[in-house]
Amino acid sequence: MIRRLEPNETDLLREVYTWDRDYPAWFQDLERVAGWPLEQFLKEAPDRADLGVFEDDEFVALISIIRRDVGIYEGHVWAKRKTKIEHLASAVSWVVERLIGDLQMRFGYVWIAKKNRPIKKMCTLSGLRFDGTT
Repeated sequence: MIRRLEPNETDLLREVYTWDRDYPAWFQDLERVAGWPLEQFLKEAPDRADLGVFEDDEFVALISIIRRDVGIYEGHVWAKRKTKIEHLASAVSWVVERLIGDLQMRFGYVWIAKKNRPIKKMCTLSGLRFDGTT
């Protein structure tokens, strides 16, 4: 199930920031250097669409969408470790379809750490394509 989170659901938004404790050390290091500080993330919640992904009523992933210009959207994906990549890919694919169909998205982008193979697989399964930018 996917549902839009309200900006005041800070308990769920804060939970996202606990998930990286289970991530590999290289990712935790990356987040310390280039991550989105929690307080900024919470403050900017009204300016984004935060979509919670739930499996059996458990909050397992967050897809955040930010409108950058007319028809241009930036996406962010967080997931609990061991979340099924196929389920996450299905959720991302649904969001992309809604952005294209409902909001006339003509360009969307996500940033992916080079070493993050699971998210690369999720993008491929979702039908997203890599542009080669590094």
